[in-house]
Amino acid sequence: MNTESRPVLSISDVKAIFEREFAALGPKFNVLALSVAEAEHEAAPSVNAPGVYVHWHPERGVLKVGKSQKNSKARAFQHFQSGPEWYVSQMRQLKEHPSYQLLLFNVRERSDLHWVLSLEAYLERELHPAFPSFRNG
Repeated sequence: MNTESRPVLSISDVKAIFEREFAALGPKFNVLALSVAEAEHEAAPSVNAPGVYVHWHPERGVLKVGKSQKNSKARAFQHFQSGPEWYVSQMRQLKEHPSYQLLLFNVRERSDLHWVLSLEAYLERELHPAFPSFRNG
């Protein structure tokens, strides 16, 4: 886990950071905050859409930012299953907190898919996740 000092952001902070840069594009996104249990069984198209996901822990703030051009929820759940053993182990342990949340910033229309790439890069930079993207770390 990233050991340098970083802010512990609330869900409201994360949403405000999104709004600060993407307010004009806000209508293009469904912004959802779901518990792991809620997300796991949710079949709604708005949840299972392309977008950016943020793993959020109440005591550690933003853990991970990522994106999927197919299904952000499904990709977010892959972090509990694959990757370096130390990482998967920590993610599985952290998700057990009853207030753990997945934040999904999913596009409403596939024609807006290009905004997902921009949003992921922006949130990765602004949120300072505990586990930065492997490609950026």
